[in-house]
Amino acid sequence: MPWEDLIYALFLLISLLTGFLVQKGNRDLRRNICIGVGITLSVVVCGTDVWHSFVLALGFILFVALISPRYLHYVTFIWGFAYLGFFHYVQYFGFSKPSPFSKIYHLFLTLRVVGVAFELHDTWKTAYTLKKLKNDNSEEYENLQLRLKYKAVFASPVDLLCYLYSYIGMLTGPYYSYRTFNDMLTGWPTNAPRVSLDPFYRRLQEAPFFGVAYFFSSHFFSISHVRSPDFYDHGFIYRFGYMMIIFFVYRMRIYFAWLMAECACMTAGLGAYPALSKPQVGEGPTDLRTLDDWMKNLEPDSPDEQTKEESIDLDSVSVDLQELEPLDDFYTFDTVRTVSVWQCEFSPSIREGMKAWNMTVQHWLSKTIYSRCPGPRMFRSFVTMLTSAFWHGLEPGYYLAFLPMPFAILAEDGIATAVVFFFGCSLPPGTVSLLRWLFKMRIFEYFAMAFLLLDAPSILTYWASLNYLMHFLIAGLVLLHLLLFKFVSPLALKTVLHPRGPPKLRASYKIHKLVEDEEEEVEEEEASKANDWMSTNSYGNSVGTRHSDNMNPHYL
Repeated sequence: MPWEDLIYALFLLISLLTGFLVQKGNRDLRRNICIGVGITLSVVVCGTDVWHSFVLALGFILFVALISPRYLHYVTFIWGFAYLGFFHYVQYFGFSKPSPFSKIYHLFLTLRVVGVAFELHDTWKTAYTLKKLKNDNSEEYENLQLRLKYKAVFASPVDLLCYLYSYIGMLTGPYYSYRTFNDMLTGWPTNAPRVSLDPFYRRLQEAPFFGVAYFFSSHFFSISHVRSPDFYDHGFIYRFGYMMIIFFVYRMRIYFAWLMAECACMTAGLGAYPALSKPQVGEGPTDLRTLDDWMKNLEPDSPDEQTKEESIDLDSVSVDLQELEPLDDFYTFDTVRTVSVWQCEFSPSIREGMKAWNMTVQHWLSKTIYSRCPGPRMFRSFVTMLTSAFWHGLEPGYYLAFLPMPFAILAEDGIATAVVFFFGCSLPPGTVSLLRWLFKMRIFEYFAMAFLLLDAPSILTYWASLNYLMHFLIAGLVLLHLLLFKFVSPLALKTVLHPRGPPKLRASYKIHKLVEDEEEEVEEEEASKANDWMSTNSYGNSVGTRHSDNMNPHYL
């Protein structure tokens, strides 16, 4: 195992154990631990290269003081990514080349700097819109008030620096917003259920398998073998199969690191939101109205009611001491969820696989780049992939790996189009899903070689040894999709893609089916009660059945 991986493992262990101290303290102690441990680890890990983070962070603080929030996000985005470009090529300006750890640290710091700038802008925009509405008591006004209450960012320069230099997710992610970090520092009311560690234990027990798998597989298989001349003495099947093995080794390493990073968040309580607020990856709570109702129920009573309660004899009142105990499923950590291993491995499409991979960074790209970029979906996807590649670095491998993805997604649609055009709906259910899954995995493996090899000569040599197979396959499927799409029924496409029905439709069907079953159960129960009453009530038996002529009109 390389020494870099040992340092990663040690860093993850320190982060995980520090989280227990963070969760036990008050707001000030939590903040001091986060920034104290964060700065210490950054100096230890980055060494003299840590000065880059100081320049980036202090430049951002200066912009916050001088520039209106209306334009702050634009200026910060340009500043962050311009400095990132300088950082990638800093050795050509007479400075020392940053270490791999310094590079990863700077990548996540850039996300935080740009992300919190967008949060400050969105806060200003929400407040500005509220002023324009002038308290009209509309639903929009109430929603904006809730957004200002639970999503807004009001931070001092010291608070911003504490967020930027927090140790949580410093080298491995996940990305989390300033508001999520601030909610962790503030904590929930004292009369709210405490955060349970059961989600932490469940997540932790998944990590050892991937760690052991990576330890053994990396011992026998390495990406450096692809660069050796001996590698190309083997046949096509060996070269094609080797990319599957290398991508497996890479996935095991990433799964272990990301799962441990999630566990570090859980021990600190970062990203713990009530499940009733429907938290989403990177976003935090989305059902703000329900969250607000829950918070209002936790607010202390008025002074008069508190005085009245104090006069009650406590010995005469039964107190449930379990109310403040941790509840297993009350809080969820979906906000800081980094990876869904099941979705990455078995989802039948590239879209779903990408959404399940590095989920918090995907959310940052979607919210910051994709959703704010003008133009058609294909163009926005291309710009998003270009931003992701630039964020990773300036090596050709990142661009050769990321930029073809929008075309690969279009080619994936071409599989379903071609199957419906040539075979209709005659193939067994699930055939298209299987073909798309095979295509997805080969695409990820093929382009992961570019991500890992990085330099253009090595990448092109490897792809040439495979005759650029996946490139030609993508081009062919895209061409088929564009030529045949107009001749294929949309209903047939939905049928082969979702043989059991679209997920939303299946969920709707299940809900309606559940309601119907409950109604039938109620009707059967009422009928059963009526039969029981008729069989046990003597008046009903004698008058209602045998002597109906003598029944009182009141009972008719």
